[in-house]
Amino acid sequence: MVYFHAGFRFNYVACDNNFEADFAKFLDRAEDIEAFISLHKIGFFMEYIDSEGNFHLGYYPDFIAKLKNGEFFLIETKGREDVDVKAKDSRAVRWCEDATKITGKKWFYIRVNQEDFEKYRLKSIKELTTTFKK
Repeated sequence: MVYFHAGFRFNYVACDNNFEADFAKFLDRAEDIEAFISLHKIGFFMEYIDSEGNFHLGYYPDFIAKLKNGEFFLIETKGREDVDVKAKDSRAVRWCEDATKITGKKWFYIRVNQEDFEKYRLKSIKELTTTFKK
């Protein structure tokens, strides 16, 4: 599935399912987003250790968003949770901590579950992070 990102006439957002397309539309209209990118099809991944202690080279988060205030968000959209979601979340949090140290810019990770996302009509990443803070 490809969603046309209207803010940039020649950009498309690669999406694997309707939830990701809906989330891309949210990012496109969010009032605090300066820019965003889908990480599908560009080869961005991070390694992680699964729930059984096995090493994997295959965690592919979905989006990076840059806010107007200069902060960055690594975003995972999740339709269903599997046994390794917590391990992937933990790895993404560490990646953002490292990215913050290396770049000097603030990086944050957020996982957005489909069921939760569909309950609300949010207008910004700030609302999203406040609503889903656990």
